[in-house]
Order: sequence, then C-alpha cells, then structure tokens
Amino acid sequence: MLRICLYASPVTTKEFLRQSGISSVPVIGAHGKPSLPGTGLFFNKSDSGSLTAFALSDECEVGIDLQEILPYKDRYDRLARRFFRPEEQEALALLEGDRRAESFFRLWTIKESYLKYTGRGIGGGLSSFRIDFENRLILPDQGGTAAFRIFTPECLKESYVLSLCAGSLPASIPILYKD
Repeated sequence: MLRICLYASPVTTKEFLRQSGISSVPVIGAHGKPSLPGTGLFFNKSDSGSLTAFALSDECEVGIDLQEILPYKDRYDRLARRFFRPEEQEALALLEGDRRAESFFRLWTIKESYLKYTGRGIGGGLSSFRIDFENRLILPDQGGTAAFRIFTPECLKESYVLSLCAGSLPASIPILYKD
C-alpha cells in the first residue's frame, strides 16, 4: 500500500516512524535519500512552510515534494534558467504573476519528487528529464520512465502543491491528515 501522511506542523522522521509503528532506524544514502533496510518499506519526506509530508510504501521506491506557493519573484525566472529545460522556461515565460509562480512550484515539485525517488537528489539534474503532463510520466534522457501525480488536497488549500513520484502509482492514494 502507498499512502501519504500530511502534518499541519513540522514533524521529525523519528516521530513519523514511531506514529506509523515502525521501529527501524533510517539510513541516509549517499545523496540524502532515506531508507529503512530490512523492512520492505520505502519512504520519503518533504517540509515546506508549516507543513510536513511523508510518503510510505510497501511496494516501491517513492519520492515526495511539498512546496508552499509563494508570490512571484524574478528569482524564479533565474532558477528556471538555471535548472529547467528550455521548453519549460519558455512555457513559464508565457504566464503572468500568480499563474507563473504556481506553475513554477508545480514543476519544481514534480522535478524534485522524481530526483528524490531516484535517490540522486537535486544534484541529479533538474533538466536531465522531460515531463509528459498528458500521461503523467517522467521521461529521463537516459531512458526509462516513472509515474508522477500532482496533489492539491483540500487541506493544502491554494497555497501549497505536493507531487509524488514512483515507478507506478495506484489509482487511489490515501492521504492521512494529522494535526
């Protein structure tokens, strides 16, 4: 089963594992990806603003990213030029103000959730793959695919976006809200 736990306040990995009944101690990989050796479980964490999100699966590796959507600033264009593919930069440039900021953060969460899924982290290159929005797939330049889903759960309201990436995703993913 794959599930997302969303907390209304910052939560440590240790506390999340305790609440989930998992006694294993996480091990951090070379690029920062956490794992739970010997458990058959996969998890990932993201914090933004006052929220914390965890993805937990007993089926496959997962990557999750949560971002608070902040008002548009010119620095987002600089970040896009540095980290996004030319076609992504062009698409963002066509948008104005709040729509550009929201699209920037949606794209960023997809990209970061994929790099967290692979375990390569942000050093793995935010421009090393394409996003097929229509089919909800990540298409790495070196071949292969991964599925992603963008969530805007009600509790996130309009000021947050959350993306989840995995080798495959079930039709329904429970989201557990915790205060």
